[in-house]
Amino acid sequence: MPMMADDSYRCCKRATSVGVFVFYRPNFLLTTLILLKEALVMKNIVAIAIGAFCGAVCRFFISQLNLGSFPFATLFINVVGSFVLCFVAEITVEHLKISTALRHMITTGFISSFTTFSTFALEIVRFLMKGEFTVAIAYPLLSIVLGLLASIFGFELARAISERQQKEEYEVA
Repeated sequence: MPMMADDSYRCCKRATSVGVFVFYRPNFLLTTLILLKEALVMKNIVAIAIGAFCGAVCRFFISQLNLGSFPFATLFINVVGSFVLCFVAEITVEHLKISTALRHMITTGFISSFTTFSTFALEIVRFLMKGEFTVAIAYPLLSIVLGLLASIFGFELARAISERQQKEEYEVA
């Protein structure tokens, strides 16, 4: 009876879990591909974890700045995060080739743990509970407008850098 992909995978998992590489039947290529895919996924997960750690630590230090009753730290974090995410997304997808793991480290890891929607929502609720309705309305509006402007600026800066780089490469050639 021929082995199916799942059988090959299970056999390989059992064999590699004790540190012995034993491949059963002619499914060596399939088993190898499965192991390579797992290694790539694990590489991305480790990269995301490293980025997330760094983003969370940066957010912690910035949030420790006491700038009065208005949540300037969260506003700053979210606006900077919007800029960086859009800049990195544009420059790395279209113009600058970096590894998938590094892109995940920056975008999914660092930016996701650096920016904070839950804290943003909590701060709005606290303003509402204290009866500070003007701030409770102004803060999200300001966050959205500044976040969108920072995002647009990130995209445009990435495009400008890319166009300049392409122009310089064309002039050299």
